[in-house]
Amino acid sequence: MADRVALIVNNPVRDLASMVLLAYGLCQQGVKCFLVPLSIRSQELWALAPDLVLLPSFQPLFTRWIEPLHQAGMVIGLHDGEGSPATGIDKYAASCIQDPRLRSMVDFVSTWGSEMLEHIRQQNVYPKARVLETGTMRYDFYVEPWRRAIMETTPGLDRYAQPMVMINTHYPRGNPGPGFGSFEQIYKLLLERGYTPAGAQEYLDQSKTAFQEMAGLANYLAERFPQATFIFRPHPFELLDTYRQLLKDLPNLRLVREGLVYGWLLRSVAVIHTGCLTGVEGAFVGIPGLMPSWFAQALGNEESKAVAEPFASPEALGDALAAVLAGTYRRPERVEQVLKDFIARRFHAIDGLAWQRHVQIIMEELDRPGAGAGREFCRDFLYGLQEPATAGGYLLARLKKAWGMPPQWSLRQKKVVLDPVPERKLFDLEDARSMAEAIAACDAERNQGLRMSLRPASYVEGDYICPYWGKSSVLELQGKEQNVEGDGKSC
Repeated sequence: MADRVALIVNNPVRDLASMVLLAYGLCQQGVKCFLVPLSIRSQELWALAPDLVLLPSFQPLFTRWIEPLHQAGMVIGLHDGEGSPATGIDKYAASCIQDPRLRSMVDFVSTWGSEMLEHIRQQNVYPKARVLETGTMRYDFYVEPWRRAIMETTPGLDRYAQPMVMINTHYPRGNPGPGFGSFEQIYKLLLERGYTPAGAQEYLDQSKTAFQEMAGLANYLAERFPQATFIFRPHPFELLDTYRQLLKDLPNLRLVREGLVYGWLLRSVAVIHTGCLTGVEGAFVGIPGLMPSWFAQALGNEESKAVAEPFASPEALGDALAAVLAGTYRRPERVEQVLKDFIARRFHAIDGLAWQRHVQIIMEELDRPGAGAGREFCRDFLYGLQEPATAGGYLLARLKKAWGMPPQWSLRQKKVVLDPVPERKLFDLEDARSMAEAIAACDAERNQGLRMSLRPASYVEGDYICPYWGKSSVLELQGKEQNVEGDGKSC
């Protein structure tokens, strides 16, 4: 039986491409890969019973799952998909699970760069884990051939005229979209992540005004430079309707959140931001970062700001953008010096090979004696037999398991009842399929015509270990002449 690996997709807009790329590499080693949306991990992992699960962070939201995953025998891997290591070691460390007992259950950790690697080893953060420096798979898409895959799968790139300027916002705590939480909940979360009460309140206050300031700046620049197209791209968890009201109806100002950020950034001549990782990514590939400094001083992270040029007024920033559009802008020498140190220290390398380093680690972990989930343990946990709420609940769970009923079956309603899932954390199967197709096509010479099959996970196909209604996707490699089972589609 093939090894089974579950890859948790935290934020599809940001993480789906890198998880598909990693799955592509693992499939070439004979692994069966599952893409699992973060919002359904609570039951999905038990229904899949993978041999290894790769978590996208070690934040408190995973607290209640670490121990049972460990007890089930799954190999627990950790990579950081959020970009937290780039915000500073102390802030990142404060945002992670603090319980040393749970930390000791992690089997391996991949770090973005040498600074995080040294911190984890010196502080013995994960005492039993292998800790390796890999870089982040997200940045593989700035290097060929994966850069070409992103450009081919980003919808709408050819819809807008060049030159294109991207305005990137990251204010979900001031302009929260559906399901992101109330301001009271956001305040509490900031405290949990190491902010002082005063710092958390300042962060919230500035977040509530920053999105208005950025919209005003976009209106000003679009009117001043009618020859340029301004792509206003909010954070995935921000409320779009807010910007629909704030942005002027101008032919060269577009509110866009479709597709992955990489393609839009690579088509841009400049990116305007207030200290976000998209600005860092732009700096890596030589795209000027222009930063308004008259607002949002407490937002963003300092090193993202260090690779951008700050401006004290809309007019001054507009003058710099005029130089960019004229081809006369030169990035400050200070930024060049920061980048030389920043890449190696925080990101290892931008070489398009982070996915291969992750594949190597995962395959080594799967080869360890005893690696793999205990299916009976997973079934019991899925049906609620490991920690039943009541004696009656335990009896009903035993009956459903014995009769081969889905764990989501409601005896009272006599049907499967599914818990609501936040749509912002789900991904479309077609988006994953088109990305898999592009990745395989870009690597056709090396993979000798193999194609990736992508389909919904199902009990009939042997993906789930019991009858179960889930939302995971399965990736497998097939020969170019083979038919794809499941929904009849392949990529």
